[in-house]
Amino acid sequence: MLETFTVAVLILFFSCLGLIVFLQNRMFIFFHVVTFLIILSIIDVFIPAIIWINFGDIDIPPWLDPLTNQELIWSILFYSVFYIIMILIILVTSRKNLQIFLLSFQKSFAPLKKRLKLFLLIIGGMFCIGLLIEIMNSGGLRQWIFDNFTVRFNPVVKDQNLITRVFEFIPWRSMFNTLCFLGFFFRFKFNSPILYGLVVPIFGILFAITTSFRGSIFSFLLGLLFMENLRIFIHNNLNKSCLYGRGRETIYKIKYIFFGFMAVIVFLNYGLLRSAYVNKQLDQSKTEISIIYKILNQGSGLQGVSTIMRHYGQDVDFLNGKTYIDMLLLPIPRYIYKTKPEWYGVADITTGMGYPKTTQPAVSIPGEAYANFGYLGLIFAIVYGLIFGLFLRFFKRKGGIYIALYPSVLIPVMFTANWMSFTGIMNMFFPTIFIAILLFTCNNKFRF
Repeated sequence: MLETFTVAVLILFFSCLGLIVFLQNRMFIFFHVVTFLIILSIIDVFIPAIIWINFGDIDIPPWLDPLTNQELIWSILFYSVFYIIMILIILVTSRKNLQIFLLSFQKSFAPLKKRLKLFLLIIGGMFCIGLLIEIMNSGGLRQWIFDNFTVRFNPVVKDQNLITRVFEFIPWRSMFNTLCFLGFFFRFKFNSPILYGLVVPIFGILFAITTSFRGSIFSFLLGLLFMENLRIFIHNNLNKSCLYGRGRETIYKIKYIFFGFMAVIVFLNYGLLRSAYVNKQLDQSKTEISIIYKILNQGSGLQGVSTIMRHYGQDVDFLNGKTYIDMLLLPIPRYIYKTKPEWYGVADITTGMGYPKTTQPAVSIPGEAYANFGYLGLIFAIVYGLIFGLFLRFFKRKGGIYIALYPSVLIPVMFTANWMSFTGIMNMFFPTIFIAILLFTCNNKFRF
């Protein structure tokens, strides 16, 4: 009973904190980094904790021993303290400078208007060519579907030529998404609400489906909703109806609520259909339960931080920063860093506890910090707070079309970091570089 009360108090505390951020940041509302952290924490840690403590229905792999209530509570407390410190640093670092942000949207976007269609065609075409090459290398469409949707966490290593490596290295889909978000934001200014408000986003959804990850689809749809909220916010504050829309608008309309609801439905049902396909292809028979209950009971982050605190510092030595250092070396190509392993980063944490290499269980940001330094890992809450806080500060100061980095980089990072911690952040290193160069090219008057 005491354990349930403790978790309930933490849920209430984080919910109130999230509500304060939501009400004070109309520019970001529930897309704010802090709000994201709180929502993911409640779904991935706090609610599963109440289910596990009260009903013992712990959704963990068969090779793991069940977690005790004491282990759950200690891990939740460490997790909560970590995020409280991190959130406070984010809020202090990312102080508002609303006037500078609004002024950045009054600059000329003539270069973007001239180049957007051309860049969309080129980058979208390159993505399709890369996808075709990937399908051919897999041995055909049927085999590609099987590999991509059934054994996606255990990819088959293939010999690749230089062209294939280039196509896989360049983040064509992320770049296409960025241009899609910009077109969606400026669809009224460009007098193309159908093209940029419907046609191009449909291609973005189709491209996201090819990844086989429902998070890719969900983050893309959230990105569109973020850009629409931002358009409304700027339109209302600048009162430039010819630029961003007509009349005074609000995000709290039935159509936007319906869009958000449909994004969640797509997220849930895509996972359900994918699981049904996997079960059929692998000839597995599983008892299906409510998809919503399954998500709320999954508790990947809770499982990660709890098992890490069970083992590290006990029967497994602390890593002393190894995962952070290894991932900082991620940008170094393999032809230079010849001993670069196939699996590293947070994989070192899970394999250190005896997990199979082919699995990718969650570790969470606090979990990785503990695996490296124990309770001293709370210091990394300050580091992460500064990283995300300075990112927000950049968006608020730079503004302009660079705001597209928020839905194309920061929103996906929040999902991957919640699962893979620093490894998830560094996996977006090269996409961020390419997207930043693309935006710089779109925003400057170069002659081709």
